[in-house]
Amino acid sequence: MRRLSLLIILSTVLIISACGSSKKSPCDGVDCSGHGECDDSTGRAVCNCDEGYVPTGRLECVEATDPCAGVECEEWEQCVNGDCVPQSGRCNSDDDCTGSAKCDLETNTCVGPCTGIDCGGYGECKEGGYGSGYGSDYESGADIYCDCEDGYIEIVEDGIPTCIDENEVPDDVDPDDPCYGVTCSGKGVCEVIDDKPVCDCDDGYISDGLSCIADPCDGVECEEWEECVDGSCELKDGRCFLSSDCDESEMCDDITKECVEDVCTGITCSGKGICSVSGGTAVCNCEHGLKPSGTDCVSDDSVPGWCGVIWPDSITAYVDDEKENVYGQIWIDGVTGPGNPQQSNIKAQLGYLRSGIISYPVIPAKFTWLDADFNDDCLSCGNNHEYFTGFPTNKAGEFDYIFRFSTNNGESWSYCDNTPCLLYTSPSPRDRTRSRMPSSA
Repeated sequence: MRRLSLLIILSTVLIISACGSSKKSPCDGVDCSGHGECDDSTGRAVCNCDEGYVPTGRLECVEATDPCAGVECEEWEQCVNGDCVPQSGRCNSDDDCTGSAKCDLETNTCVGPCTGIDCGGYGECKEGGYGSGYGSDYESGADIYCDCEDGYIEIVEDGIPTCIDENEVPDDVDPDDPCYGVTCSGKGVCEVIDDKPVCDCDDGYISDGLSCIADPCDGVECEEWEECVDGSCELKDGRCFLSSDCDESEMCDDITKECVEDVCTGITCSGKGICSVSGGTAVCNCEHGLKPSGTDCVSDDSVPGWCGVIWPDSITAYVDDEKENVYGQIWIDGVTGPGNPQQSNIKAQLGYLRSGIISYPVIPAKFTWLDADFNDDCLSCGNNHEYFTGFPTNKAGEFDYIFRFSTNNGESWSYCDNTPCLLYTSPSPRDRTRSRMPSSA
């Protein structure tokens, strides 16, 4: 059997070798439609077509046609491979423009900081780049410069860059000064630091390259554990607001706003509250009708009959706007209402915190609390007493707010929103009102 297999293999080799002696060209029979020559130098057939003809990929040469024949474009467009595309400097949308230029759809022209600046005919106007900083009338306020041809240098005339012959530089011009021509958008002063121009901007402005732009954080006040970023208050590195900001084995201390050891392990608050950490100590935040006593929740006999936020349901304001008053009311049978004066033992406060993170039972240490004043001019309070205070507008963001009342000089508190449902066990808010305060431009 082995001998027979060997004979078959040898026979196969001999057959292939014999066939190789009469090798044919891959171009045999290929005439390229009579308009070209077949080339097999690469080991495969390729048609090199005559002038005016193009290959089809099927070893044929066909007459070349103009893809733009019969294509009509707008006066600001040109035909490219059968498609109409805008000419240089013209446009159909902002995507057709470069830099910060926008498309003026009335003229189909790109309009930007370099519009109308020809650099004296010896260069090209460009945006940004090291050493730039010349102003323009364009609303974006982008800085521009002239990229001059060889033999020409850039100078600034009336705040506009141009190119002049390097042998004709005026005596009062020093183009080698890094701050030459840098205007800092007219909102700062250029200084040379480490041989480079830097804008020292006026109050209320920050540097952006060699421009000075309005500081979005100007007038925005953040908490000690926060910092302003692009007009909004965000947590500083290493600080927290919720325990979800910490590692699994840690909790967020509501006083220091730092991640600390979880000291709430095993504390149930009598099954009627939530344990949180305040100043490193476990604290119980109890349901309505109860108050904390150590790490337990016990009955509170100083709960009012009713309390709530009366007005407004929501506020929209800008940073540094005049404060809008928020009103809350309380009812205690026989204590509040007509003919009953303000009670010295009743305290009222407005509390607010970042929107979307309020929880019940309320964790008061997460709120910022403002003392509210007694409103002795309320003509529609019925049997209630009313308190009010202004909502602060020095912080940008969205906030939830509630009122709280104490009938024992702050020993314990009852929490209220714009519905009395907060007076029941394990309540949930029906409407989270918020104040949205975007930074003003």
